[in-house]
Amino acid sequence: MLAVPLTDYYEEVRRYLTCPEEVKDDLIYDVNRKVMDLNADRPDLDYDDVVDFLGDPEDLAQSLLDNIEEEAILAYQAHQKRSRLLRKVGIVAVIVALSISLLCLIALKTDVHVVRSDLLTTSSAVQLD
Repeated sequence: MLAVPLTDYYEEVRRYLTCPEEVKDDLIYDVNRKVMDLNADRPDLDYDDVVDFLGDPEDLAQSLLDNIEEEAILAYQAHQKRSRLLRKVGIVAVIVALSISLLCLIALKTDVHVVRSDLLTTSSAVQLD
C-alpha cells in the first residue's frame, strides 16, 4: 500500500520546506491531492511510480517553494533566526545565573572574604572553652 511510504516521502519533503508550518501543511495537502488523482487514473500505481511522477523530495520541495511569495519565505526565515538567537541568549543567561549561584554558594561554604582586590583571607571560627 502507498500510504506508509508516502508518509515518509512527505515528511522528507517537509524537512526541505523553509516556510511556516501551515504553509507546509497546505503544500503537502496539494501534493497528496495530485497523487490521489494520479492513483485514481492508475490504480496499479506503486511507490516508484509516485516518486517518478513527483521527483526527488528535495527537488519537489524546491519547486513548491518557487511558487510561494518570496516575502513569506524571508519573513519566516527572519522569524527562525530571531527564535534561534533568543534561545541562545536564554541558554547563556541560564548558564551565567547558575555560575553566579554556584560561586556564591562556594563563597558561603568556604567563608571567603575579599579584603582587598589582590588579597584573599579565610576566616575560621575558633571556639573558646
